[in-house]
Amino acid sequence: ENVSALQKVWPNVLIVPFYGIKAPYEGNSMAAKIMRFFHVLNPHTPPWFLKKQYGMAALIKAMIETGEYDLIHVEFTQMLSYLPKDCPIPSVVVEQDVSFIAWERRFKTAKGAKNKLTEFLLMQKVKRFELKHLKEFDRIVTVSDVDRERLQKVLPTKKIEVVPNGVDLNAFQFEIPERPQLSLLYNGGFGHFPNLDAMGLFINEIFPLLKRESADINLKKCKSMTTFN
Repeated sequence: ENVSALQKVWPNVLIVPFYGIKAPYEGNSMAAKIMRFFHVLNPHTPPWFLKKQYGMAALIKAMIETGEYDLIHVEFTQMLSYLPKDCPIPSVVVEQDVSFIAWERRFKTAKGAKNKLTEFLLMQKVKRFELKHLKEFDRIVTVSDVDRERLQKVLPTKKIEVVPNGVDLNAFQFEIPERPQLSLLYNGGFGHFPNLDAMGLFINEIFPLLKRESADINLKKCKSMTTFN
């Protein structure tokens, strides 16, 4: 279904299977815990890099070498390392959120000395990884002025543009459904720290204001929202 929708815009859509191979550092065994400890200390390997799909890397490299492309467009920090070094084709990366900034928040909100140290080390290597690969792109796009300013300070020679998040109101028209009660539903994952941070702000500071305006407003709780009491 997703492929069919994509092919309406881009006729050639290639799928690289993700085999879901369990990384050796996952799990609760002593060996896994020891590997996680040394992984945290490794200054060059962010969490997602250990699950890099080498089939995708090889496919992208082959396509660039054999095809004719005007532009390479990359989304998300996890995909940065798939751009071949010294790529001759103009490239642009969209930073939906700057990962090292999100990790800074994780570090600041971590509880306990052990978690604080772990998040600090992860923050440092995520930043090292992200900045190293961003330098390879011809143009960087962020979704906010704050992200652009933070990146421009550490990458002063790069061209960074801002394209704010938005919704096409002609394509997605809002309709008020018939329901007896005002209901809100957040359908997002909390494994992504900015989502967790935003929902914490909403529940603690914004939702009480809405309750004052309408006492019967209801917030639907998803399974992934059990973090919030």
